[in-house]
Amino acid sequence: MVTEPWKRGEWKDIVLRSAKATAKTEASVLGQNDKVLEYQRVVPKTTWKQEADGLHIHAMFAQRIQDKGNWPNPLVVKIANVEPALIPPRIETGQAVREGTGVTLHGTLRTLGDTKSLEVCFEYRSITGLDTNERSGEWTATPYQRMDAPGAFSATAPAWAAGEPYEFRAAVKHPALTMYGEAKTVRLP
Repeated sequence: MVTEPWKRGEWKDIVLRSAKATAKTEASVLGQNDKVLEYQRVVPKTTWKQEADGLHIHAMFAQRIQDKGNWPNPLVVKIANVEPALIPPRIETGQAVREGTGVTLHGTLRTLGDTKSLEVCFEYRSITGLDTNERSGEWTATPYQRMDAPGAFSATAPAWAAGEPYEFRAAVKHPALTMYGEAKTVRLP
């Protein structure tokens, strides 16, 4: 996902580590024809190439959706006829339990996917005063643990303020990308 604003007439390069090109792969920006950038001598054709680190897409925002040439909403890069580049691991977020001076977080690595070993951890953050749509604070991660087989794992985080809401999730680091379990909200006594 590209999070910085995309200005009309600007190229972006996107690398998808979870998709692999086929002989029939196509890529385009949804809603534009990839032929014309108004008042410019540029052909904004979306291109792609498969490399060792993923599917590379080179695309331009060429649509004139509003008179001012800016568009505050997301753009969609459409890709068709690709294959999965990996078999993803599956991870589940468990419970948070206050123990002594810390909080023990529990999770389960359900499958390794297509690797022989993975690294797992937890991420957490305080969400005091925030609603569901404004949770933009940084996540704090516990140290990674290597796992060679599916199973339960846990880690201890520093003590959380009693009665304050926290959000936490399990994470698994695959060689191609990091994936997350469900983010859970908890208030501990």
